Amino acid sequence: MLIAAPYLLGKEAATTIAQISCYNGRLPQGAPTSPVLTNMICAPLDNQLMRFAKRNDMIYTRYADDLSFSPHKQNFTSNVIYVTNEQLTLGDELIDIIKNNSFKINEQKIKLKGKTERQEVTGLVVNKFPNIKREYIRNLRAILHNCTQDGIYHTAQEYINKGFCHNALIFAAKDDPSKEEFITNWFMQVVKGKINYIMQVKGSKSMTFLKYAQQANKIFGQSLFDIASLDELNEMINKNVYILECSEGIQGTGFYIKDIGIITSHHVTKNNGFYKVFTAKSYIRGTSIGILSKGINEVSSDAEIDYAIYNLNVKNASAMKIGDSSKLKIGDKIIVAGFPNFKKGDSVTKQSCEIIGCTSYHGAPFFKISGRIVHGASGGAVFNSDNEVVGIIKGGIASLNEDDKNDMQGFVPIHLMVEDLRSKSLL
Repeated sequence: MLIAAPYLLGKEAATTIAQISCYNGRLPQGAPTSPVLTNMICAPLDNQLMRFAKRNDMIYTRYADDLSFSPHKQNFTSNVIYVTNEQLTLGDELIDIIKNNSFKINEQKIKLKGKTERQEVTGLVVNKFPNIKREYIRNLRAILHNCTQDGIYHTAQEYINKGFCHNALIFAAKDDPSKEEFITNWFMQVVKGKINYIMQVKGSKSMTFLKYAQQANKIFGQSLFDIASLDELNEMINKNVYILECSEGIQGTGFYIKDIGIITSHHVTKNNGFYKVFTAKSYIRGTSIGILSKGINEVSSDAEIDYAIYNLNVKNASAMKIGDSSKLKIGDKIIVAGFPNFKKGDSVTKQSCEIIGCTSYHGAPFFKISGRIVHGASGGAVFNSDNEVVGIIKGGIASLNEDDKNDMQGFVPIHLMVEDLRSKSLL
C-alpha cells in the first residue's frame, strides 16, 4: 500500500514503517499507528461505500473493520440487504465493493436492527444518540461499591480472578502481598479508564461522568478527575432549586433567579392555593423559606408558555444566570434538576441528557429530551453546558416504571418567558 499510489514511498521506507507498525504480521490493537494505517488502507473502500450509501439514501460509518449503514427511509433497498428464509443476505453491489477492496465478509456478524430494538454499534447504543450500555454502567457501579465495602485490593483481585485482566504480569502478582500497592495502582488506572470512557461518550459535564468521577476521587484519595464544575453546579442547584408544596398535596418544583424571582410552571400553581417553598434541607427541618400565591406575590404568568414568576426575597441564593435558549438545537447536552415524586429526605434529582426533538405542546414550543421527567419535577430548571438556565421542565410521566411511557418529556425554552416579560415591560 505504501509503495503504491497515492503514497509512492520507497521500498526501504515502506518496509521500515511496516516493521515498526506490525506484530506477527498484524496491526496490534492499542498501538497509536494502527488506526492511522487502518484508515489509509480503508480509504478507497470508504470512498466507494460513501458513494454507494448516498445513491441508496443512507448514512455510512466505519470504526476499524465494523461497517454500519443507516437508511433515511424506513427500509433498506434489496441491493443493500434483504431477508430470505430468515437469513440476512447482502446485496450484490455491496458485496462486490467489499471484496474488490480485498476484504472478506464475516457472515456471522451481519446484523439488522429496527428502531424498536437496541441498535448497538462498536459497544455503543445508537438508537437516538450515542450512549453507553446499561450493563457497562452497572458493572462500574458494582466495582466502585465493592471498592468502598471490601477495599480496593480485594476488589482488584476479584476483578482479575473473573478473567477481566489479560496482563500476565498483573495476573502473576495478584496474590503476592508485597505487590499490593502495585496491583492497587494498576486497578486505579483500570477504573480511571472506565470513567474516562463515559466522559468521551457523554461529555465532561455529564452528571453520569461527574458522579462516578467524584466517587473514584474519594475511593482512591486522589484528584483523578477535575470535578470543579460538579461542585459549582451542585452548590447552585442546592441553593436555588426548591420544592413547592400546598396543603392540597400538590407538589412541584421552582427555581430562583436574582432580580426576577422564583420561576415555576404555570400549571404547578394555577389553582390559586398557597404554596410553601422549601430547600431539601429546610423540608427536613419543617421550615419553609416563604409562601407563593397567585393573589399575593405573582409577578407574571402565561398559561400557553407555561410559566409563572413570584416575588420572594431569598437569602443565601447563588447567582444563577439565564442563557440563550433560542440557540438550542437537537443534540445539545443539558442537565435537568427538580424534585420528582418528592418525599421527605429526598435530594434534588439531577439528570444529564440530550435534546432529541423539537415540537409544540399545548400551543408552545417544546424540546423533547432523552431523559425521563417524572411528575413533581415540573417547574424545575434546565441547564446548558455552561451551567446557565435555558428551560423550565414541563412534560413528564407518573413514575420511573419502565411501562410508564410518554413521548412528551421535556421543557419549555426560557427565552419565551424572557420575551413575554419584555413585552410586559417587566424586564
